[in-house]
Amino acid sequence: MFQKKFNLRLGKRATKAESETLGSRNPLSHGTHAAPSSHSYFRRHFSKRKQQSTSDTCDIGNLVSFDARSRAEQRASLRVKKHATRRVRSSHARSFVVAFLLIIVIIGAGIGAGYGFYTISVRSNEAIQSGAIKQALTPQKNKHVATVLLNVTLPQETYTGLPSHTSMLALARFDTNQQTFRILSLPYFAYLKGRQDNSLARAAERGDDALIRAVTIMTGVPVNHYISVSGNQFAALVDNLGGLSATLPKDIDDPFAGWRFLHAGEQTLDGYDALVWARATNFPKALYTQAENQALLVKSLFARLCDQTNGHTIGQSVDTLQKYIRSDMSSNAIRTMLDAVAGVDMSTWEVSALPGETVGELRTSAPQSAFVVSEKNTTQMVNSFLDDARAEKTPETHNTVDVSSFSLEVQNGTSKAGLAKEVGDYLTSCGCVVVSVGNAQQPIFKETLVVYQPQYEDAAKAVVSLLGFGRSVKNVGYYTMHSSVLVILGSDNQKLPQK
Repeated sequence: MFQKKFNLRLGKRATKAESETLGSRNPLSHGTHAAPSSHSYFRRHFSKRKQQSTSDTCDIGNLVSFDARSRAEQRASLRVKKHATRRVRSSHARSFVVAFLLIIVIIGAGIGAGYGFYTISVRSNEAIQSGAIKQALTPQKNKHVATVLLNVTLPQETYTGLPSHTSMLALARFDTNQQTFRILSLPYFAYLKGRQDNSLARAAERGDDALIRAVTIMTGVPVNHYISVSGNQFAALVDNLGGLSATLPKDIDDPFAGWRFLHAGEQTLDGYDALVWARATNFPKALYTQAENQALLVKSLFARLCDQTNGHTIGQSVDTLQKYIRSDMSSNAIRTMLDAVAGVDMSTWEVSALPGETVGELRTSAPQSAFVVSEKNTTQMVNSFLDDARAEKTPETHNTVDVSSFSLEVQNGTSKAGLAKEVGDYLTSCGCVVVSVGNAQQPIFKETLVVYQPQYEDAAKAVVSLLGFGRSVKNVGYYTMHSSVLVILGSDNQKLPQK
């Protein structure tokens, strides 16, 4: 009865197997099914149920504890994942910013490098960095006016037995204010009379700086910039530009200049043609005619560099030019020069050669030939080359000057025949004392100059007034004069006033 009530109280009946087990463990049974005493049974059964109840309670507690830990771990895992996500997003954002900045830096560096290459590529390639050369050059004070010395080394054909090279030398001067561009060619073997040891060829052997100084001393022209290129590079430059359009004044058939024959007239020259034309010297005036041809060749080169037709640009010319030259000028400076030259009407470009005569033998392995500069005519030519408004035009009349009180020379500085005589006769009819008429050394004068000795300024202004054109210029040693006033007629001459 007690056992039944106890089982009912626990809400569970004891199974038969359990009862048998309990009975078998009863020491009083002695192998029989005698019922155990209630006290011992209760003690044993209660202890077992207590243990089982405790075990069930622990299992439930463990389950609750496990669920709590699981939720805590899930929350912690979620926090970790969120934090990791934030870190990944932050990392991605930082990576994006870094990548973006890196792209900006690369683009900026590329632009900067490109700009730097464009502006200093000439300097960084084979630039002229010599301090001696920079000291030999005259700083350019006016951005509108500059003079550049071009030195092109001309290698000789090996079969000629002549010296390994000569050079094509030329001064190029642009003036954007007066819209002028002039080229003055200098014979490589030129020297002033009595100063053969200081020829341009001897100076070139001593270095670029010595050559620059020798040119300045010989011509009186300050050199602002210097461009040098070898003959082979010059030929490659011409070919890269697509050739040069030129009009040859005469046939070129000089075996010492090259094996190619060049016909007179308009044509397109390739690089080798250009070298042949520049090297040819088998003319009656030899080195002087060579210098004239070289002046025309330099003109053709500048014309091609400034050509802006058929999609060609000056920028492309600069890019091409900088591959072959050595210069103190940056690419920007070269472009500024070409822009200035391109702005001048090509029909007004002036070319000339330093006046003088060839002496000595040209065609020997050790030539003694040279070119003696004519100082008498060089001063006139240089003054025309440097014509940068040294003197103001004076249109006012000076009727108080007695025109018969001074002597007068008239020279024709143009190709118009009989001009000097015509003007001389007119001035004579006006009462002037004209002592001589004739031609200037070179027919290159674009403007009429009335040159006067220091004490005859008013006389020169009176002549300008009589002519109705020209300008007065004080003679400071550039002109050789045998009279008080020298009139050099230029192509600006106009119809003379009626008497």
